Amino acid sequence: MTYSPKSGFTLIELSIVLVIIGLVIGGVLVGKDLITAAETRAQIAQIEKYQTAVKTFRVKYNSLPGDIKSADAVAFGFVSRGTLRGEGNGDGLLEDYYFGNAYGYMIANGENALIWRDLSDAKMIDGSFSTATYDYATSCATPISGTRLKAFYPEAKLGKNNYVYAWSGSARIAYGRSDRMNYFSISKVVDACFTAMDVGMTPNQAYAIDKKIDDGFPQSGKVLAVYPNVFAEEANGMNSFWAAAGNSDPGMGQQIGGACNVDDLCGPVAAGALTPITADAQTDYNAGTIDCFDNRNVANAQMQYTTQFMGGNNQSCALSFRFQ
Repeated sequence: MTYSPKSGFTLIELSIVLVIIGLVIGGVLVGKDLITAAETRAQIAQIEKYQTAVKTFRVKYNSLPGDIKSADAVAFGFVSRGTLRGEGNGDGLLEDYYFGNAYGYMIANGENALIWRDLSDAKMIDGSFSTATYDYATSCATPISGTRLKAFYPEAKLGKNNYVYAWSGSARIAYGRSDRMNYFSISKVVDACFTAMDVGMTPNQAYAIDKKIDDGFPQSGKVLAVYPNVFAEEANGMNSFWAAAGNSDPGMGQQIGGACNVDDLCGPVAAGALTPITADAQTDYNAGTIDCFDNRNVANAQMQYTTQFMGGNNQSCALSFRFQ
């Protein structure tokens, strides 16, 4: 009985195949990196465009969009508004007006909503946001959620149901405290009428954006990993609506000093107040979630975005950009 030799791959042929596979994988990874970089650039450009629009509006109309006084608004052809704090009083601080009270963090009405209407009516931004009013009852006669959000706020370039909205780090009047800073924020908006937000950005994305235009740290500088959330406030019975980690509970330990609220605006805090929390982040990661930032298990260390985990690609962050 005779056997005929079977043909197979030579080492050279196998090497060529492996090289081709490597090139394909490398090309996919490079392509993914290019897409991510393009998304980052587009998102930064969008925020910078809105920053420029606000500056231009101030120069042209001598007022902050949304906050322009009613008489001036009517004279310039903008929608009329009230005269109380949060309705358009010209004090330079964006606030809403909620049944007789002014707050900084509700985005469905008042100056926080009118800023987009003023900018679009002035033809300074793309899109038309002519639905917003200063009156909460009118704005929220129908819940502002789902596809209706597009009539009030621009969609963020990052996509994934993220929107750009404006608010201020103002505490309730009763507390008399405020950082008196206005912010653009990027996050998912579940229901604008109740300022119900959700994280919609990964730590990798947040770090890339923060590093490109600020200091790359989540709790310092002009770009902060925070966003307003009324549900967090109600859950804690205090002004704790800064929910900067992967959930709306500011008492989980991800923030500086534990509870991170409007009164301290996420720090800074006294030496010794920080405790290691990377173990918490690791536990969350093992459970399939991850926090937006941690201190790398080093007590008193500065918080950093959790890019050290593969879970850095999980959505657990939101960003706020201080007005320039």
